[in-house]
Amino acid sequence: MAPGAVPGSIGVSAFPNRVELQWHAAADDNAGSGVAGYRISRGGVDLGTVVAAQSGVTQFTDETVTPVQGTVYTIAAYDRHGNTGAGATATVPAVAADARRIGVRPTGSYWGAAGEQIDVLSGNLNFALPLIKPQSRADGARRSC
Repeated sequence: MAPGAVPGSIGVSAFPNRVELQWHAAADDNAGSGVAGYRISRGGVDLGTVVAAQSGVTQFTDETVTPVQGTVYTIAAYDRHGNTGAGATATVPAVAADARRIGVRPTGSYWGAAGEQIDVLSGNLNFALPLIKPQSRADGARRSC
């Protein structure tokens, strides 16, 4: 027999670049083999599986979601025999992308000092000052390598 549905509601935390889901464990019948894990899908597309947590609370983070999409997630428990229970759904409203650039102070300058610009969003580090300064030889002699 298939395990039961995920009890209660699914906890959802929506961010511009990810959605975090958290739910309580589903129960299997007394003669069952126990819940092995959960299948997660978004809009009918399988995202993967999560192994059942011993703590009774299981979570999943979807980092492939587009910031402005509203979407529906389905979580279904399965047992060790491959039987899948009824899916519980969670609707996530659209989240507007944050137009501010992370790493920029309200004054418009980037984080950092001495000319470096640290963009936390992309992970780029830019220097306004050159790191290498070209110099010529004082005697004016040309040498070949």
